[in-house]
Amino acid sequence: MATEISVPDIGDFESVEIIEILVKPGDTINKNDPIVTLESDKSSV
Repeated sequence: MATEISVPDIGDFESVEIIEILVKPGDTINKNDPIVTLESDKSSV
């Protein structure tokens, strides 16, 4: 099943790096739960 995931606007970047995955396969998540940590050259979100 495909699910749309929105990413917060962290600036004018074409790509960002996923530095941490916060959930495991099969975990139940709710709207606005953090699922990954993203990093750009200016911030981590």
